[in-house]
Amino acid sequence: MKSPRLKSTSRAPSQLKREGKQYRGMTLVELIVGLAITTLMTIAGWRAIETLQTARDVTQRDVAGWQALDTLFETMEADLRRADLRQFRGSASGFDFRLNALADTAPAHNARYRSTPIESGFRIVRETSDGSVAFIDVASARFTYYGRDPQTNLPMQTDNTASYPRAVELTLSLIGNDSTSARDIRRVMALQ
Repeated sequence: MKSPRLKSTSRAPSQLKREGKQYRGMTLVELIVGLAITTLMTIAGWRAIETLQTARDVTQRDVAGWQALDTLFETMEADLRRADLRQFRGSASGFDFRLNALADTAPAHNARYRSTPIESGFRIVRETSDGSVAFIDVASARFTYYGRDPQTNLPMQTDNTASYPRAVELTLSLIGNDSTSARDIRRVMALQ
């Protein structure tokens, strides 16, 4: 019995047929197109992630600013509820008053809210004998006082008050990333 002989072929492997199908590898053009598609998808994904991270950072900065603003108004309203308004002095840049003690044994002390100039605008600061607290940086700040005209007993608006007012208005222009994102916030706090 003769052993079967294998025929040697000079054909390239890509031209060999097996069960009616032709083996074929990837051409250079197909490989380059595949790499280009993969690169475009990677760049698009990277840009999407970068955009999401930027949006997250802006949102976190805005949330921190709104929380600082909320804390400022809460603290200011709490102080004004405890204030001895007979010793109230106000100007367009802030106001001073006597802060009554919380307990009979604790001493009363003076408190002051000021907008102090900084490089990027103004900083709203609360000062007492216990120390000072900076609340928020703003583009501009203005304190306005509402009282009663002693002659007509009608409400009046003043920039400076020697006697205590009926209400204090704080107008803040928040620092924005651009001119369209700047916001003006007004808060009126009624006094006793």
